[in-house]
Amino acid sequence: MQIDPTATIVLGGQAFQDLPGHPPSEFLTQILADADYPAAANFDIAAFHFYLPPEQAPEHFEEFKTALTRFGIGDRPIWITEAGLPTWPACVGSDQTRGFEAQAQ
Repeated sequence: MQIDPTATIVLGGQAFQDLPGHPPSEFLTQILADADYPAAANFDIAAFHFYLPPEQAPEHFEEFKTALTRFGIGDRPIWITEAGLPTWPACVGSDQTRGFEAQAQ
């Protein structure tokens, strides 16, 4: 197998969701800091996935960008490669700006 040096490499999309006791940037930070296989040296474009309420987008995107900047790659392009509004009942509640109806609009 031969490597194509002209290929554009996209980092696997980061969902960036809060998990109890873990900040959204934890996994990204770990792969960027990995001493044996530093992700920062091996991709051209960072992929960002967003499946949270829209008002949370700026905060999570900024945290994503800050993590890249901390490792000297804040100038890399970021592609939003997946996005959607929450539809599960715990997240939707009575807020009509979320859920199936909002996705249809």
